[in-house]
This record gives sequence, structure tokens and C-alpha cells, in this order.
Amino acid sequence: MSDCAIFTVPGKPVPLERARKGRSGGFYTPRKTVEYQGKMAVCCPSRLKVGHKGAVSLAVDIYDEEVVVGVTLCDEPAPKIKGPDGSNLYKSIEDALEKAGVYVNDRQITHFTVNDRRQQ
Repeated sequence: MSDCAIFTVPGKPVPLERARKGRSGGFYTPRKTVEYQGKMAVCCPSRLKVGHKGAVSLAVDIYDEEVVVGVTLCDEPAPKIKGPDGSNLYKSIEDALEKAGVYVNDRQITHFTVNDRRQQ
């Protein structure tokens, strides 16, 4: 049986910052990213924190001072896809279209949908 929930994360949204190389040569995740991921985890309903192995549907509405997240844990199995995840492929396409001159800056994108339909 699938489960779903909609929850709100209050406060200004924080973009993901990639891991950085520290002075000692090791890598670390920037503090703002760690704090925001922790805030997201606190706001997420505990009934969704089950380590679901099947397909997942995610919808996100981003506002100035909050993010509304909809998560559905689907009954069907997750596809066995090799290679990069769909969100990384999306970002590559987004950047390529900017470079090609379709738009000036990817900040202009206000609505996007990604359906990863790859089979393998």
C-alpha cells in the first residue's frame, strides 16, 4: 500500500552546496547544507522515514519563506537504472540549454517536471 504526505519546511530555502576540500585535504559538506538537510528531516513525517525501496514521487513548491514538499511512496518497484540519477541529468540539460542560448539564466525556470522513464 502506498503512503503519501505533504509537509512544510519553514524558512528561506537553502540551495545545495557541494562538498568542499578542507585545509587538511579531506572533504566536508558546508554547514548551511547540513543544517538545511537536518531541518528537512525534522519536518518530514516520521511515517515516511522507512527506507522505502520502491518508486517515489516527489513534488516541491518553493516559496520565499518556505518549501512545501509532497512525497508519495509508490507500490511499484523502483526501476533498476544504472548510471546517474534523474535529477543530475536534469541539471545537465538545464545548463546545456542555458549555454545554447535558450534562456539567459537558469533562474528564469519557474516550473519543471522530470519523469525518469529509463528502464535500465
